[in-house]
Amino acid sequence: MIHWQSRRTEVVSPIVSALLCTLAHLSRGPGFLDALPSAFLFGCLYGTVAWRTGSIRPGVVVHFSSNLVRRLAGWLMPE
Repeated sequence: MIHWQSRRTEVVSPIVSALLCTLAHLSRGPGFLDALPSAFLFGCLYGTVAWRTGSIRPGVVVHFSSNLVRRLAGWLMPE
């Protein structure tokens, strides 16, 4: 019974975390709606990494790096 409960928590926790991440990204406005599925998937990934490592630091570093690359690409290659 204990093993099942810990496995359930291991699955549910990243999903709840990803939903909260997705809701937080809704504040960016209606133009961001098309990116919500990827925000949810990356939230699941970051939540799983946090659960496995016991730290949010790896997810924070990856999120920051991703945002930095996106910003640099936007500045270097404007539409």
